Amino acid sequence: EAFFVGGCVRNALMGFAVDDLDIATNAEPQAIITSCENRGLKCIPTGIDHGTITVVSDGIVHEITTYRRDVQGDGRHAIVEFSTQMQEDAARRDFTINALYADRHGKIYDPLGMGKDDLAQKRVTFIGSADERIREDYLRILRFFRFSAIYADQDQGFDPETLSVISYHLDGLDRLSYVFPIKAHDLMPQYSGPSLGQKLRTLEKQWIDSEFRLTKEALLNGI
Repeated sequence: EAFFVGGCVRNALMGFAVDDLDIATNAEPQAIITSCENRGLKCIPTGIDHGTITVVSDGIVHEITTYRRDVQGDGRHAIVEFSTQMQEDAARRDFTINALYADRHGKIYDPLGMGKDDLAQKRVTFIGSADERIREDYLRILRFFRFSAIYADQDQGFDPETLSVISYHLDGLDRLSYVFPIKAHDLMPQYSGPSLGQKLRTLEKQWIDSEFRLTKEALLNGI
């Protein structure tokens, strides 16, 4: 089985442009490669150790990833095991609105039972315990603000309990070896809504790919 998942499903439901095509499947990486290559598709083992194969079809890039469950984490990178269950794959994700799946006919699957409602109500909610999700990956702090800028109801403001958990975990950002090149509060006058979200997305990619460091002060000022 294979399902579209995450951003492409979320954006399609919101009427936003779909930029990335992520697919989740119960097939393991080598089975994905064999199946796609037998159909003449180009496969790139971009993240094969974590179950991700990049497949190019008609010039369109698809990231196909085997269902996973986390076994161990260090605050940034997780050791994963492959799974055959969508429920387990959904439970390891960050936000409920990021755990929505769709089949090729457009039928939506919400295995955790919260994603569709949170998306409709324009809420960004951590899956399960915000404390646990942040401990697994401190980058989720930045992702929370980026998702909120794009998908949340700006009139509702931030959930106080979530901000409290984020504030508690700011020291965890010291585990990340990058520098954030701009303070979060400096973004606010110039960017809002989707524009701010896109800016944060760019900065998040810089954080991962170009070795920038995010300081605790940036988020403290942003909060």
